[in-house]
Amino acid sequence: METITMLIVALAPAIGVLSMIIGLTAKIIKRFNDLRAEVKDDKTINALLTDNKKLAKLYSDTMTDVKELSTQVDNLRKITVELAEKYNIDTDKLVKELIELKDNLTDVVKENKELQKELNYTISAASNEEV
Repeated sequence: METITMLIVALAPAIGVLSMIIGLTAKIIKRFNDLRAEVKDDKTINALLTDNKKLAKLYSDTMTDVKELSTQVDNLRKITVELAEKYNIDTDKLVKELIELKDNLTDVVKENKELQKELNYTISAASNEEV
């Protein structure tokens, strides 16, 4: 009797895992059967094919538009280079000046933040003294 009890205790985890595997297998089989029923629906397939054709046409139109835009961007780039050469604009110098202006603006923002902190401190100190 003890041997049978020990055998049952020893096999209990394996039986539990086996029953769980059987349950999961049943769920998977049911889901595949449901999917097969969905796939066999001709109306759905035809609708998907129609949508696919519409999307392919839209993609083709979009690619045509992208090619046209790419051509226009290239033309704009050429015109910009021609204008820069025509007016003798030193683009490197402009970029350096823009970087300097950005740095100056960053410094001004920092100074403004510090002044704001000082102003807030002064206002709070003054309001505390008045109270």
